[in-house]
Amino acid sequence: MDVIVSRSYPERAEARAFEDAVGAAFASETGSDVLVVPHLYHIAEQDGVWAELAALAGPLMVLCWMYPRPVEWVLRRHGIGEVGLSVADLSTFDDVAQCLDACSAQVDRTPCDGSIRELAADISGRWHPVLDYSRCINCGQCLQFCLFGVFALDEEGVVRATEPDNCKLGCPACSRVCPRGAIMFPLYRKDDAMAGAPGQFVTPDDAARRMFEQRTKRLHKQAPADDDLDALIDDLDRLAERGL
Repeated sequence: MDVIVSRSYPERAEARAFEDAVGAAFASETGSDVLVVPHLYHIAEQDGVWAELAALAGPLMVLCWMYPRPVEWVLRRHGIGEVGLSVADLSTFDDVAQCLDACSAQVDRTPCDGSIRELAADISGRWHPVLDYSRCINCGQCLQFCLFGVFALDEEGVVRATEPDNCKLGCPACSRVCPRGAIMFPLYRKDDAMAGAPGQFVTPDDAARRMFEQRTKRLHKQAPADDDLDALIDDLDRLAERGL
């Protein structure tokens, strides 16, 4: 099994020391080949790191500073981890031994010499939606609602976040109109469900629903005027201020 250790972002000295210790423990105590990468959520869409990860054969264990569900769907977006993927949240462990014990069902604890390699990438802070296609019903409400051109239909008519970096920084409003809780913003700290916490669903929000109805009515009548777009963006800002 290959092990991927995803760095924190922004990098913190304490977190980096823990990441290094975890990687060394998996290499020496399980014989795993360990790849250390930048924070998976912040790696640019076209970065070569994705191709290197996609080329890995066999099952993967991924250790990252995020809930497992968004990690899984960030990877699947790039064709990684379709089979044999295990994910663990590094923030849930107090020490390296606890991390190894928690992952012992997925890895062989026979001591052996594995390898450690670090992949570099130029990253900057990103904010973009992560779609969970085990929940998505392809209703298109996010596509109709988004003001910033993040979503589009692919050749098979499936909604995709084709321009994820168009997303307004700090705006999670599309996740509030999704009827299945399929849209995650892993960095959103005001709502664990929205960040992708296991087993949680986003609570439907009346204010976001009213914005959706207002937005779609205008789309069906005519293209929104600039002042309409400004008003809707102001509404999004107010939702964010309220912690929605």
